[in-house]
Amino acid sequence: MEEFYDHMQNGQEDKIRMVQYTIEGYPVVKDILYNGEELTVTDARQI
Repeated sequence: MEEFYDHMQNGQEDKIRMVQYTIEGYPVVKDILYNGEELTVTDARQI
């Protein structure tokens, strides 16, 4: 996460995937993409 932040601060493209789990144990996947100018966050529940 820190490396992603550093890349954003320097205007470098990067992406990360974050996974959290519901109390039922299902993963919630978030892809965070930075194209050098703006962030795009995609939230997709994987069941």
